[in-house]
Amino acid sequence: MCPPPNHLYDLIILRDVIEHVEDQPRLMARLAELLAPDGVLFVAYPPWRMPFGGHQQMAVSRFAAHCPWLHLLPGPLYPWALRLAGETPGKIAGLLEIRDTRISVRKFRRLAAGAGLRTVTERFFLINPHYEAKFGLKPRCLPRLLEVVPWLRDFFATTCFCLLQRQE
Repeated sequence: MCPPPNHLYDLIILRDVIEHVEDQPRLMARLAELLAPDGVLFVAYPPWRMPFGGHQQMAVSRFAAHCPWLHLLPGPLYPWALRLAGETPGKIAGLLEIRDTRISVRKFRRLAAGAGLRTVTERFFLINPHYEAKFGLKPRCLPRLLEVVPWLRDFFATTCFCLLQRQE
């Protein structure tokens, strides 16, 4: 069901979605349009360079599913490694689609700014809060030292929780 054309929302939640969307600028622009003037947009996403940013944990083979940073292999090496691990063509296509729509912290910040949104708060996690339900791991914020060094943050943050509002 589509929202009413002139309805604005006080809260919009987008959790672990944007990394699957092909036209991310259009999505962010539409969310900004739907946001009430004092409304808040919550976005959670796995930064691309994190250990499982390619969603390879969905792979069938134990090797591919448990191999951190596998998705960062260059060019044709990634699908080659997936084939070698025994993944089906359909699974490989799905994982390559994630690769095509990947989202880094820098890219997300550009998308938000381009949609006329400002960051209210941004929190990076070393252990994603939903890992508690999935794996029994307690959530942990990314240590400050890792957070302030972009290269380290991009490789070790398993998720980013971000609150956005319209720019005034």
